[in-house]
Amino acid sequence: MPKVSKENLIPLLEKYYESFIHEDDVWTFFLELAEYLELIAENDDTDKVVGMLNGEKERDLKPLNEIENKTLQELDKSKQEIIKRLKKKKITSRGIEYALEEIRAMEEGRVWTSTPKSVYIDRELKKLVEALKEEKKEDIVKDFKSTIKTSHYPVDDYIFSPSLREYEALRGAMHFKEKTTLWYVWDHLQWAYLVIKKSDETLQGIKEKKNRQEEDGFISLIGEMEKIQGYKDRVDLNQNLDPIWFKKDDFVRYARRFHKHVIKTLLENNSKIHHLVEDSPSFDASSGTLWIDGKPIKFGTKTGAYHCLSVMFQDPEEAKREWFFSEIAEAIDEAEPKPDKLIHNYFNNTIKSKIATETGIKDFFITTNQSVKINPDYIGKKS
Repeated sequence: MPKVSKENLIPLLEKYYESFIHEDDVWTFFLELAEYLELIAENDDTDKVVGMLNGEKERDLKPLNEIENKTLQELDKSKQEIIKRLKKKKITSRGIEYALEEIRAMEEGRVWTSTPKSVYIDRELKKLVEALKEEKKEDIVKDFKSTIKTSHYPVDDYIFSPSLREYEALRGAMHFKEKTTLWYVWDHLQWAYLVIKKSDETLQGIKEKKNRQEEDGFISLIGEMEKIQGYKDRVDLNQNLDPIWFKKDDFVRYARRFHKHVIKTLLENNSKIHHLVEDSPSFDASSGTLWIDGKPIKFGTKTGAYHCLSVMFQDPEEAKREWFFSEIAEAIDEAEPKPDKLIHNYFNNTIKSKIATETGIKDFFITTNQSVKINPDYIGKKS
């Protein structure tokens, strides 16, 4: 897909978005969605938006990942100690070997499950305890048993990772929180693009990581999309199409949130770029933002300071001249102009003070008892 200019990107995104968002046919919806996401992925400005979402995801998940890594280390230490004891006592059974093999399979990525790795390994270690009980050998793990009863199931009293409960609590909280984030939306949307547009490259990359669970998962996504594609052409339209992952209603909701965020971010970035490249200073009356050398200073749009700046910056050239307070007052309200002293106070006590606080510039405006002008040192200055 060719690169798109900044001027044409938003109109083109809107065009692509409208092509699928109201589409009734399920396969056409996902195909058009994939083309929209391809446009997102292959243009620098929109790819940066995705990059920011991925950064937010990394920050949000960092505490959870840290506690999970700690939990896995504790589980591995417990497992290694149990294996050492089993070897020393020469204890074995079919149940023991099965539990240990399940743990190895999970560690090597050979298990297809949605259960978190740490929870799965803890569960298999508890199955190992049950196998030891059958052999009446549970004494070799008695030091892992808590003195506090935590469940109706005796095996749950065995603690192989002190951090596991903290991990599960944090994971439960994140399970709710993540659904409110935009990175969660992108995480789901991207699979339509990867499956339809990048399936070969994506599958090859997953195979190189030698993670069987991830590979099987992606293959199942391809199969589900093929089912959606074929459904359109089947004669028996009564056959139920019941996708597990690619549910159209969910993806409509994801796309609406994502598109709104992308357009909003692009517009904000374009506004910043506009003010960065033009001569400083300037005033954006729509947002109440005074730009000085690329730095924004916001004023409430119902304040006296806002009205003073709006008058002064109506014409970029006129903004550079000296303005009498009486001129500004009459332009704000010709019928009942404010006294010069009040306009003077707006500039000296409000505007200049805010500029100094937010930029460190204390002499941007030069005021007298009757007038105000921009310090010539800041006119035409580039960022």
